[in-house]
Amino acid sequence: MGKSEVVGLKGDADQAYASELAERGYVVIAPDALAFEERNWSNPSGYAEYYELATRLVQGRTLLSKCLHDVSVALDYLVARPEVDPLRIGFIGHSYGGKMAIWASALDNRIRASVSNCGCVSYKQSLVRDTGVQMEFCLPGVLQFGDVEDIVRLVSPRALLLQATSEDVWSRGASAIFEHAVSAFPEGKLQLRCWPGGHVFTQEMRQAAYQFLDEHLQRGNNPKGM
Repeated sequence: MGKSEVVGLKGDADQAYASELAERGYVVIAPDALAFEERNWSNPSGYAEYYELATRLVQGRTLLSKCLHDVSVALDYLVARPEVDPLRIGFIGHSYGGKMAIWASALDNRIRASVSNCGCVSYKQSLVRDTGVQMEFCLPGVLQFGDVEDIVRLVSPRALLLQATSEDVWSRGASAIFEHAVSAFPEGKLQLRCWPGGHVFTQEMRQAAYQFLDEHLQRGNNPKGM
């Protein structure tokens, strides 16, 4: 459902974290990712993602590079707003957004604190049918060079919270990722919280995420960006 769910216009109320962050005083931008909602031309859904990946791969490009570019452009606009402090930019995402929270933070150092919820599965842990590699994160030959835990290390010295659940296939290996990467971070900047349940973002989990962002983005009295 794209942006309409995270801003609380439809869908699961537990996914309306953009709306909840705005109520906490954050300036929030929640654009549609490519192939979602207004950027999804396919029916049934899924064909647009396949097209956007396949047509790039045959040209030697990736869908991930486009998605990360779009995040960067969204941040360009966000920090251009006069009410936003460019030194207090955060990122939060669930599922696909949780994976993007890791990648975007690793590659755009304007993001000072990030929360990845139910999106911290490694490539090695994804090489099974019940998980698989999401099309946005299909990088030819990536395992020759590293895995998600190595991308996590690139976020340092900025702050990152990994949230995983006990019955979620897209949280597999979260503890291993944390243990591999934590030594690269200043104390307290990389945190892992494990919760019971499936592929969810419960109120308790969201409150923990918001508290993490609050703690790591405090600077003066200017509004934060998200």
